[in-house]
Amino acid sequence: MKAKIKKYFPNEIEPKWQDKWEKSGLYKFNLKNNKKYYNLVELPYPSGDLHLGHWFAFVPPDAHARYKKMSGFDVFFPNGFDAFGLPAENAAIKRGIHPKDWTMKNIETMTSQFKIMGTMIDWDFTVITCLPEFYKWNQYIFLKMFEKAVAYRGKALSNWCPKDKTVLANEHIEAGKCWRCGTEVIQQEVEQWFLKITDYADRLIWDDKTKADWPKQVREGQNNWIGRSEGLLIKFDEIEVFTTRPETIDGASFLVVAPEHKFLEDIDSKDVLDYIEKSKKKTEMQRKEDRTKSGIFTGKYVKNPVTNKDIPVWVADYVLAGYGTGAIMAVPFADERDLEFAKKFNLPIEKTSFKARPEGTKMINYYLRDWSISRQRYWGTPVPIIHCDKCGMVPVPESELPIELPYDVDYMPKGKPPLASNEQWLNTKCPKCNGEAKRDAETLDTFFDSAWYYYRYVSPDYEKGPFDKEKVAQIMPVDVYFGGSEHTLGHTLYARFFTKFFKDLGMVDFDEFALKRVQHGVILGPDGNRMSKSKGNVVSPDDVVKEYGSDTVRLYLCFMMPYEATS
Repeated sequence: MKAKIKKYFPNEIEPKWQDKWEKSGLYKFNLKNNKKYYNLVELPYPSGDLHLGHWFAFVPPDAHARYKKMSGFDVFFPNGFDAFGLPAENAAIKRGIHPKDWTMKNIETMTSQFKIMGTMIDWDFTVITCLPEFYKWNQYIFLKMFEKAVAYRGKALSNWCPKDKTVLANEHIEAGKCWRCGTEVIQQEVEQWFLKITDYADRLIWDDKTKADWPKQVREGQNNWIGRSEGLLIKFDEIEVFTTRPETIDGASFLVVAPEHKFLEDIDSKDVLDYIEKSKKKTEMQRKEDRTKSGIFTGKYVKNPVTNKDIPVWVADYVLAGYGTGAIMAVPFADERDLEFAKKFNLPIEKTSFKARPEGTKMINYYLRDWSISRQRYWGTPVPIIHCDKCGMVPVPESELPIELPYDVDYMPKGKPPLASNEQWLNTKCPKCNGEAKRDAETLDTFFDSAWYYYRYVSPDYEKGPFDKEKVAQIMPVDVYFGGSEHTLGHTLYARFFTKFFKDLGMVDFDEFALKRVQHGVILGPDGNRMSKSKGNVVSPDDVVKEYGSDTVRLYLCFMMPYEATS
């Protein structure tokens, strides 16, 4: 006789056992036998309710963590919230809710949903990046970088609203105009904070000796982004050109310079100046991706140092000031892009021997730029620098950290960063001369937070430094890191950079923070686009969980498609 299967009542059964597991400490991390396993998923942004996309990111890694635990490992599986960022600031502006209140409420909601999911996340090891106990150490790390000249002030092109006189995020540009006042946005050089990631370029290049098991497309993508190339620096009169193919210089029939190149400073042609102004309205990404190459003749010539021929100098916005010297020698006979440009503008095409001997200076060039970490926004880590008219830029003493983010600010751009609207917070005394001074009113890029949060998980209450070095030595590197493919050229590259900086300071003794990287796929919403709350196409798992239980949803997500796929 077959046994009758009773109806499964998830609302009665699952909370009971989840409560029992929590009280018994079943999933509490305890390193007993040095057979540790650090199982990590990229920390989520607290945008509100969890949707199926979040569940898909966490459920298969949770299944993997359970497998490792049943295999005898002491599994370390923490989680936290990447809580700073522009969405919270936008919510404050649009909904009249303070970013801190909006963020902390979302964290409360999402934490309870994670627990309903039934994961083995150990919530004793939690990081919330918008809290002073975390961003204090952002400021500490920044000061160490400033001390080592890895953090510095420089200039770079940024989205600029001429009316509001402020830098804009890409999200605040609508049809090329400022979202608030409607003024046409231009590209303007703005002073800001940078991290000298280029000093670490060679160490960030993946090679065959690297033992870390990262996907091929990630390693190749990062290497291409770093873009190391060897060549010569060659002078065409007053214009210096970097080239990886100096043997083709006898075929160089024209030069092309970036709209920002100093060669153009004394140009008085209206047509050329108009072209330069139009270029300022394009972002660097638009200039890179524009397939219909534009350009204009400057009216000037330089001499090819090998052929002694006078060749024309053009300006084109596809040439970027920050790469190489901001000028290229065009050899249409040997280069498809140069040939396309030459044909479009009826420029000469000279045959090259591929054997030319130019004199020049050996040079290694990188596509990678230094990382701009300045944000003229509110919801982020305050930069721990004081500006004094007498002493210049003065680091905040470590004993005064954290410099806390003030609650009362004006988020609307009025020609200055939001933090500058709080005069009481802004005005201070110089630590050197005790004279009148001002705090730095910019905040750090949120990628700064995510570049090292996984170290803080190991010792979230540690007060002597960003993390306990002894515990990090026991638990790290991360054994497997699950995350999105969209972070190949941002977050994971910056995380590798921070690890190498920490090693230089003697804080860690390994080169890579994660031994293995697994990239998850994408859950699509009903409209066929990536599921996202900002797109309004999310599917909540809550109703399904109430009716069928979290195990049903978990099982479905584990078998609906490969973890790396999109559906």
